[in-house]
Amino acid sequence: MVILALGACQKKKEPPNSCSLEFCPNMSLWVRVRIVDKTTGQDYFLSTPPKYPLTALSIRAGNDKSYFYVDSMNHCINVSNPGSGQHTLTFFIQDLQPDSISFVSKLNSPSCCVIDATFQNLSIDDMPAGAAVSDTTILIIRK
Repeated sequence: MVILALGACQKKKEPPNSCSLEFCPNMSLWVRVRIVDKTTGQDYFLSTPPKYPLTALSIRAGNDKSYFYVDSMNHCINVSNPGSGQHTLTFFIQDLQPDSISFVSKLNSPSCCVIDATFQNLSIDDMPAGAAVSDTTILIIRK
């Protein structure tokens, strides 16, 4: 009886090409951004001392709040990529005029795992900023 119970509790093995979390973890891709003073080049958040605290920053992807974290190694803010398609990220800093980055995101997934992304038709504050860039490019907003 014990052997049957143990056999019934064994986890079903998935094939090696499965897209389950076991074999294909969900990799978050990021839009890398740096917000700098257009006159001095000082980073608004990552300089010493910062011009603004990170609590002064909020980011929206359309109507949804977007998640971000500070990448101190690459000196940028990483914003979660909303996925494939046309997107606009809007950056709000306290009482300053909001800034936006618009792009078409194309996710590269030769198998079930997304491994990287390219951003096409890129514009920052409605100004063209490049035909296509990779997800490792740091986009710079000058205020």
